[in-house]
Amino acid sequence: MPVFTVKIPNQPYSLPYRLSTPASKTAETIDPAYPTVLFFHPPWVDSFFFYPQFDDPELYQNYNLLAIDMPGHGSSHIDSPFTEEYTWQNAADDFYRALEALATGPVHLVGSAVGGLTALRLALSHPEITESLTLVAPPLEDEPEFVEEAFDEWLKETEKAAADRDIEPLESLSNYVFDFCTGQVGDPALREMMDEYGYMLESALPVCSSLLRSKNMLPSMREMEGINCPVFIIERAAQTDLYTNVVDKLNEAAFRSGKPPNAAKHLLEGAVIGRWITLTNPEPVNLILAEFLRTKSPDSLPSSPNPFLTTYVARRPSTPRDITGYTILPPPKLAPGRKTLGEMMDELEREGQAGVNVEVEVSVHVDESTI
Repeated sequence: MPVFTVKIPNQPYSLPYRLSTPASKTAETIDPAYPTVLFFHPPWVDSFFFYPQFDDPELYQNYNLLAIDMPGHGSSHIDSPFTEEYTWQNAADDFYRALEALATGPVHLVGSAVGGLTALRLALSHPEITESLTLVAPPLEDEPEFVEEAFDEWLKETEKAAADRDIEPLESLSNYVFDFCTGQVGDPALREMMDEYGYMLESALPVCSSLLRSKNMLPSMREMEGINCPVFIIERAAQTDLYTNVVDKLNEAAFRSGKPPNAAKHLLEGAVIGRWITLTNPEPVNLILAEFLRTKSPDSLPSSPNPFLTTYVARRPSTPRDITGYTILPPPKLAPGRKTLGEMMDELEREGQAGVNVEVEVSVHVDESTI
């Protein structure tokens, strides 16, 4: 899918975007005859992350579908270093300027995982352009201690590997977090994406690491009570009462104002073990999202929770990613006088060697709980 670019005033970067309209899956401008849905990706990935939504006819036949790369992500390049840390409010401000440049008018906001923090900040800053707000597997205020410790170590090692331009550990670290966020790293289509994002991780880090350090800094409950558009929250498992309380507070505020309930929460259970469920479990997510966008009413949604889900096998995108213009780490250089494996095998063949013996050590982990 072609990527177009919008310039952000007074910033050392432009923001690439993907836009699909009912008339064209590769549009450059909004079709004003249809409502617009804006998707917010988590740090480290990019707008291509939402290809399962862009490929769903229930969505692309009825809406302008818009996804924007954050600075340094995807094909966005940062021309000069930031003088201050990039924040979720900065991201919301950038997206608002992009919406102004694209003349979208009011939009439906859909944030996936930690990307929901950008959507929340935009809804709070600019209620006049917010038709509705959907948070899919949004972040929590607190993570288990072992998760926080593992994340801190991952971020430290990732920043070190990027600074050293050491591609081998960077790829391994990228694979680790992709597995954690999807829970389906063995899926062929997802593995292809994992490899692509591993190549792009270095360029995303200046913004990515800054945002991830504040990945649990949600707006206060008082701030969230001020959201007056329809709100829909899709959670991947029953974890805490945080978003149940958010929904209750929003509906209480609506009741006091003489309005019908305008917030709802839906729970997905079963084989949903990752955090990026717009990518790993798009069929149930897209189905209920399309219904909410159509009605903007919690009353029309099916009761929660759903029956248990089965494991989903990701489908490949209808239009593969075009990596032209992406910042990708070069392969590591050999020390002077060293040869690659291919060069050594060619040399052996020229010398008339019959073949090459290769020993491979295989480590197998058995999960005894499944036996």
